Amino acid sequence: MGAWRAFLRCCNAMPRPNTVKRWSNAKVVSVSLFLCLMLIALTRMERARRSFSAEDIVVDHRSLVSKRFEHFETGGVEAVKLMQQDRTTTAPIGVPSKTADEVVEDNLVTDSVPVLPATVAGPSGNRVFPPPKRSPANERVLPAELLGQHFPLEFYFHQYLPDQAPKSLPVKTIIKLDTKMPLKTVLVVLDSLKASSKKPMEDFFGSQRIQIDFAEALLLPVLVIKSLNVPRYSLIAFANYNVYLGLEKTQRSILDEYCRTYGVGILSFTDSSKIGDQELSKEYKLKMQHRVKLVKMRLNTEAKDLWRIAKPEMVFENPLPDDNSEWTIFMPDHESYQPLAFSTVAADWAGSTHNISKSEFGVTVAIRDRGGIDGIQKVILGNDPEFFLNFIIAMDGLASLTHGRLALPMERVVQVDVDDMFVGVAAVRTKPKDAKAMVQCNQRIRQYVPNFKLFLGFTGAMFLWGGDDADKGEKMMIDNAQEFIWFNHLYRHELLYITPLDRISGAMSKNMVFAKEKNLPVVKEYMILPHHAGVYPVYPEVFDEWEKLGYVKATSTLEYPYRHPQWGRRGFIHRGVMVLPRQTCRLFTKTISFDIYEGGQKAMDESLNGGYMFKIFLTTPVMVFMTHMSNYATGQLAQYEFEGVTKAIDTWTNLKMLAPHPIDVAREYFQLYPDEVSPLWSDPARDPNMKELWRVNKTLPVFPRVIIAGPQKTGTTAFMTFLNLHPNFETSKPDPVLYEEVQFFSSNLYDNGIDWYASRFPERKNDQTVLFEKSANYFSHHRTPKRVRELLPDVKIIIIMNDPLRRAYSWYQHLKAHNDSLSQQYTFYQIITADDKAPEVLRLAQKRHLYDGIYAVHLARWLLNFPTDQLYLVDGDKLIKDPASVMNDVQKFIGVTPKIDYTTKLQFDAEKGFFCAKTTGCLGSGKGRSYEKMDSASEAYLTEFYKNHNEDLRTLLSSIKHPHPSWLTAMQNSSIPSH
Repeated sequence: MGAWRAFLRCCNAMPRPNTVKRWSNAKVVSVSLFLCLMLIALTRMERARRSFSAEDIVVDHRSLVSKRFEHFETGGVEAVKLMQQDRTTTAPIGVPSKTADEVVEDNLVTDSVPVLPATVAGPSGNRVFPPPKRSPANERVLPAELLGQHFPLEFYFHQYLPDQAPKSLPVKTIIKLDTKMPLKTVLVVLDSLKASSKKPMEDFFGSQRIQIDFAEALLLPVLVIKSLNVPRYSLIAFANYNVYLGLEKTQRSILDEYCRTYGVGILSFTDSSKIGDQELSKEYKLKMQHRVKLVKMRLNTEAKDLWRIAKPEMVFENPLPDDNSEWTIFMPDHESYQPLAFSTVAADWAGSTHNISKSEFGVTVAIRDRGGIDGIQKVILGNDPEFFLNFIIAMDGLASLTHGRLALPMERVVQVDVDDMFVGVAAVRTKPKDAKAMVQCNQRIRQYVPNFKLFLGFTGAMFLWGGDDADKGEKMMIDNAQEFIWFNHLYRHELLYITPLDRISGAMSKNMVFAKEKNLPVVKEYMILPHHAGVYPVYPEVFDEWEKLGYVKATSTLEYPYRHPQWGRRGFIHRGVMVLPRQTCRLFTKTISFDIYEGGQKAMDESLNGGYMFKIFLTTPVMVFMTHMSNYATGQLAQYEFEGVTKAIDTWTNLKMLAPHPIDVAREYFQLYPDEVSPLWSDPARDPNMKELWRVNKTLPVFPRVIIAGPQKTGTTAFMTFLNLHPNFETSKPDPVLYEEVQFFSSNLYDNGIDWYASRFPERKNDQTVLFEKSANYFSHHRTPKRVRELLPDVKIIIIMNDPLRRAYSWYQHLKAHNDSLSQQYTFYQIITADDKAPEVLRLAQKRHLYDGIYAVHLARWLLNFPTDQLYLVDGDKLIKDPASVMNDVQKFIGVTPKIDYTTKLQFDAEKGFFCAKTTGCLGSGKGRSYEKMDSASEAYLTEFYKNHNEDLRTLLSSIKHPHPSWLTAMQNSSIPSH
């Protein structure tokens, strides 16, 4: 019967690729299935030929209840209106669209988000970039509210339950096929997740901040959000083209059909070290010769529509790297192919030259398939992305294949900071020749970067401490002060992790007095602290002082969120100060000559001409480099490095390098990466680099090991009280406003930082003490799971799930008992059934009553951030009826010692009607109050509203092999018709 049902579905509604996958996995061999697959192929080929005209896919509407409340999950009603009015928008090329969580934050966020400081006019004016380019009109981006992108349940189900979509996912949408690529994720397929080719792919995409999912060729993920018919990936990438050619037939059929249906291209590299010398793909009319030794490379100037970053007229005259003998060349036999790069076979190559040209630039080493054979556009390169021309070809290929969707902007903002001006021993201080060279360096770099000036971080107290020659050089720097831009680096180069923090104010102000005396053109809005101490991890005292000064608006650091890899550094805004990520150029304080530089001058030349530094410029739109005064003295390595790399970028690329005012740099950074505005705090004890910057006389913070995350009105206060009966559990300090809760992760209290959070807990009595907190609004808050994971990756999370109908009604009665005006004015039924025409305040109240009870959505978000063995899900009914059993199990889950028997700690209170602590009695009158029974109309309405959500919860719990709570089982049993 299952096969015939599948066949009927096929005939009535076109199945998606993962349906085909399910059939193949089931190994159902039948004539009906064969006919079905043929029907799919023929129909989709016809659709591909029609080039996806604006044919609508109309999906059936939900019931009235679902229609009213879809915005709880994906912004449904308003988003559908936007789609129906065809008001879709497209983000600028190179500007990432909002992430999943950001979309829901726009709709649900209640805590504050930092605002970008006002622009400070500088030498380059207020704008850094020209008006952003737009994608072609036919490349509209679907509003993210419609995607379920922020709806973790959708992605959780597709990751773990590929054949079952959530019941509650709203599908009342009209999606045009020309709006076919809303997501910005790349699927990278490897022969094995342990393959050595994984890291180059991670570096290539990661350095461009492109989100990637890795998959093994034998187990491709689900490619389509099938309940919305929306593709998950903008591009498919292979580390080795032979992996694509070797895909199992059904897998390749699914992948190819996905690419054709949604216009997705394939970007592939090759790895000829693991395959035979020669390969022929008759299906694709392409012959490949592997392990070829090559010299020289030039790009095909005729591929004008693909080149963006690359300057195709340039020629690389040297042997190709990788021992220049592990390259693949391509010999196509179809007009669909277009060469992208040519090379020359080395004269001493020992391989077979049959049908291989040995003339200069006679072989093709990168190729483009325009889709004439199978309807799929591809860019295939003859090696990995390590070689810089391959890297550039791949970047331009990626931009072309995604129609600019994943392309970085063409502008590169360049800022080079010189820390420690006037600091150091005489041997490494600025001599007259060094001062002259720095002025000349500015002038030479301005050939490639208009208005470029080095940014000098000065330390006034140490001026003229170096002796005669150094003093002359430093005086020359003062005489040429207008040739540079200067920033405050503290008066005595105070290292704040060992300097009393009450000296910060004096260190800043004295340095500014020095600058005024010497007539230095200081950008007071930008400031760097020695060793970045105080920026991250945050010293509240530093930001206090900046707040008092009122003019410091930007700084930078290497440490956020972690120092390595360098492309993983990010920015954040804290208390009005924009913190930018700093790039390192492999010049450290003691790097004063090529003898000290790792690998010597040869290694630096490689870095500048296609290596480390060159690729930073390729992939980093906003660059703030850290250098030191000593790098410009003695061997003058910094001048050599930045002159060399800017020249190389100008030579090989069409990138436009800019040097704006530092506050413009910061503002443009956060306009380009708005998702980084809010910081994510991490534990300095877990990172050696951050531990080095922690105050020497200050102990590292101690955080809780357990969090009771809620949700509200499920018995969290009682649970906390029971937990406190154990001698080794210690909860957070009481708060005059929040009482027993902290609410750090779910409110703007998060801006107070980790010191404030740690201060909310008492000192541990001994090593066995387990600190914990209870904040019932953590469970449903969209940002909380990610924030908790970043700071407390090993924390144990406790979640209590009651009947959502009872929970919603309890919340109403709670508000009513506290004289909430809305609850006094409206009945429970009026609040929960409020429609779009109701007053906004009523609709917000409706959300507060119902949103927390959509357990599957919120639980899935926690499961996406934590493994199941760190989550303890409490059956709310069991907590009421048998709390001792629950608390005994919780002890084992947490691992607290010694274990106690809670049957000796709890007793049933007949007057209250529930269990209470024997020693301290029951909770106050505000807890466990009695009230009238819920009216039947409200109960019926909520039963219908939560029906699909509860079904999702059952499926989700089953997928993680967790028992269903008793109330959920009872609901399921009551819904089964009797016979």
